[in-house]
Amino acid sequence: MAAAIPPDPRPLLRSVESRLADLGEALVDLQTGHGRYTNTPEGEAAQTLARARRGRHEAETFAGMPDMDWRSRRYWRRSAREWAAEEATAQERFEGVSGPERQRLEAKISALEDGRFELQRQVEVRDEWLSAHPEAPRRLEHLDREIDRPTPKQDHGLHHDLLPELQQLVHMPEPKLGAELDFGS
Repeated sequence: MAAAIPPDPRPLLRSVESRLADLGEALVDLQTGHGRYTNTPEGEAAQTLARARRGRHEAETFAGMPDMDWRSRRYWRRSAREWAAEEATAQERFEGVSGPERQRLEAKISALEDGRFELQRQVEVRDEWLSAHPEAPRRLEHLDREIDRPTPKQDHGLHHDLLPELQQLVHMPEPKLGAELDFGS
């Protein structure tokens, strides 16, 4: 009877969703150069790009002020062009340095999102089955008590092609990127 009940994929689904959240944070950290990418080549390139963007935006804002005298506007327009050139260079460097890491993160996210979709579908199938057979869990518990032996713990029992990949992605350690604390030995 226990074999007839579809397995519960919720624990694995929670792991996948947690891992997706971690990878989403990693993408934000990569874009900003903070968090796990602080003091890494990727992080330094992201921070250089952010500085150039801020400088260009500030210069463009001052250059567009109507109450600014013509010399100041001229200075700020020239400054905006210089910042724009620096931003283009920083953008190129950032893409070159962070591109492989971003592709790695996006590939993991894509695989996990596919797996999450499948797990959500399996949750729906299980819920539909249980609502069609509401007596099954109660009967199974009763049989367990009658026999006086615990039912062997089921594995996820999910026989989908993505399961081994999902479990591997969920339990894959993050690479060390130089953001560890050194307490001195």
